Amino acid sequence: MSTGLLAFLTSTVFFVWSTRGFHHLNMHFGPRLDAEPLHARRIHETTLKRLAQTRSDIIFLSNCKKLDIVPKGLRVRNPLNYTSSKGYVSKAQRICDHASSQLRNQALKAAYSKQSELSALRDESSSTLQNVITDVSPHEVFGALNSCYRAHFRKCMQRKNDKLDRLRAEDRVLKHLDHTLAPTSNIILRRNRSRHTSTRQTNIANLSNYTLSNGEQRLLFRGLSFCPSRDVNPVDLCQDMEQYLRRIKLKEYFQNDDTNSSPPPNPIEQGTIP
Repeated sequence: MSTGLLAFLTSTVFFVWSTRGFHHLNMHFGPRLDAEPLHARRIHETTLKRLAQTRSDIIFLSNCKKLDIVPKGLRVRNPLNYTSSKGYVSKAQRICDHASSQLRNQALKAAYSKQSELSALRDESSSTLQNVITDVSPHEVFGALNSCYRAHFRKCMQRKNDKLDRLRAEDRVLKHLDHTLAPTSNIILRRNRSRHTSTRQTNIANLSNYTLSNGEQRLLFRGLSFCPSRDVNPVDLCQDMEQYLRRIKLKEYFQNDDTNSSPPPNPIEQGTIP
């Protein structure tokens, strides 16, 4: 192949690629702008991307809180894992788990505060961009920016959903339900739809010895599911049992007292009032 033909083919391929690439950029970034509107547009686009990232963090942390799991970056490691005393290890692990949950809740609260700040910055950058746009239609510019925001939000949510699925599969309680529960992305996409369409038996995960009746199965088919309980805290269990037995004793005492004791006499009926 001659050098001239090779150069011609290379230039043709580069021209086709650059034409498609510029067309793709125009679809995503909207019309061409001058220096000042372009700077304002970039600021607004950066704010929208940060807002999409923060909102995906809020949804991810909220789902973690609902499932009672903690992301790996917020977990407090137990420093007594390699000690010989099992009592201290279990007690320290409960303290670490509680601290990890508190960190997750604090991160969720901080994400909500950050969302409020970014919403104010978005409104400010939007008004600034609308004031400096003069040559093109603002509707085209904001339409392209909204498309960019939605694309970035979908990307962030897909990454967060995959991470949540991995965390759910690693959990020692939720991993038993992993083959019966749908992926997190499908659950989030169907959260506003009707729950009466699912009639498959695999939607119910009954890990107990209790046999479900037909009415209970119909109720669970509508979207509910059995979830195994977490590990029982012995301290709370003993405290609850103590209060329960105390209430039973008090109830029996008052029942016996009511049955054995007769009501006081009415002075009006006996005529003892002077």
